[in-house]
Amino acid sequence: MQVAGYFKGVMGTGEHGRQLVAALRAQGIRVDLTTIHPDGSPEDDELSHQPGEAATGDPFAGFSLLCVNADMVPQVASQLGNWFFADHYTIGFWAWEVSSFPNRFASAFDHVDEVWVGSRHVRDAVSRIATRPVLAIPQPVSLASDAGEAMPPGGLPDGFRFLFAFDYLSVFERKNPLATIEAFTRAFPPGSGATLIVKSLNDDHDPAAHERVRAAAAAHQDIHLLERRLSPSERDGLMRAADCYVSLHRAEGFGYTLAESMWLGKPVIATGYSGNVDFMNRENSYLVDYRLVPVGPGHGPYPPEGEWAQPDIEQASGLMRHVFEHREEASDRGARAASDIRRTHGPDAAGQAIRDRLELLARARSRGASHRLPTPTDRISDLIHSGPVPPGRSRFGAPQRAARRALLRLLKPVTVHQGLVDQELLNALEALRARVQTLEDERRSEITSQRSGRS
Repeated sequence: MQVAGYFKGVMGTGEHGRQLVAALRAQGIRVDLTTIHPDGSPEDDELSHQPGEAATGDPFAGFSLLCVNADMVPQVASQLGNWFFADHYTIGFWAWEVSSFPNRFASAFDHVDEVWVGSRHVRDAVSRIATRPVLAIPQPVSLASDAGEAMPPGGLPDGFRFLFAFDYLSVFERKNPLATIEAFTRAFPPGSGATLIVKSLNDDHDPAAHERVRAAAAAHQDIHLLERRLSPSERDGLMRAADCYVSLHRAEGFGYTLAESMWLGKPVIATGYSGNVDFMNRENSYLVDYRLVPVGPGHGPYPPEGEWAQPDIEQASGLMRHVFEHREEASDRGARAASDIRRTHGPDAAGQAIRDRLELLARARSRGASHRLPTPTDRISDLIHSGPVPPGRSRFGAPQRAARRALLRLLKPVTVHQGLVDQELLNALEALRARVQTLEDERRSEITSQRSGRS
């Protein structure tokens, strides 16, 4: 299988590609890598994967995976040339963050046969204008085997460390670092024993926003800015040195830093909206309520008419204080988070989901189908296994959430029974669909034999 991506890129899209390659290799799938060099973004040779074996003889040799976002697909396709696409089933792996997917990206569908995305949030946004199948595939997450022992960068403050990391190239208002700084300031007077580390990258991209961050941080002696690029091992060490990760983002396509912090067993406080709720819940994390607000102008590439979250800063402040004061509980929640994220998004789990999809596509191609659109049972299965979307901001706060939990406990026997009924109905539909497909194949074979006999 051939895979193209920003394998040296110090950016989220580069990490997407690297993690996908790790998941493919975890399944024993051979890959032939093509490194694309991003315009205007830093690269790091330490991040790149060594080229894998050529895919000749591999069952997925007829597939190409293009790990660049929709806005870059036409340009990258032109750079790669026809060799990457000819006689291959091409899959685009795209990231996106807000609820509206711009029509100006529609031409990207012309270069791919289907699209994979890392969360249901992104799937729902992209599907609104899609002319190809769009599937949510578990976003692979893993850290280096020695990440738990990595040394942090020098000069970190003492005390209980809250951490937030962001890239100015990832749209400042979406990452919303000022909200995290404000929540910390409300929670902790100077000298309380808590510190906030704000790690940033590419501050020269947005000098005005950078000055706003510096001014906000300067008002509190326990807020520390880390504004240099770190090596991969230093970055792992920084995350290991943190006691709690905080992200009051407005929208995330997935949320790598959240998932990676969970991987390390850290308690995570985050806005309970967008891609991160695929793997975060109130049992393994601390989710912050929110209300949806318009994106508004000036936040490209996102359309002004789109929506994103306005997190409840006061609640986030209370959660930071709670984690600081209830460290044993927070540690237990972090351990639950580590178990959950490794089970659902580790290279083995994500890799198996990828292999299952590739095998299904390979069987369809062997029958002569150029494309395999999702069937109604695919969508039903997705809904059954994903469950309901978590609610947003509770109007009446904690009492409403407590009442909701009590009601759900009472309804659990009913919902479990309904789930079993739903699964049995799905199994019956799948069996019926498989039987119909078998009969169609047998009929085609019979017609072919009759024609051969007459000739």
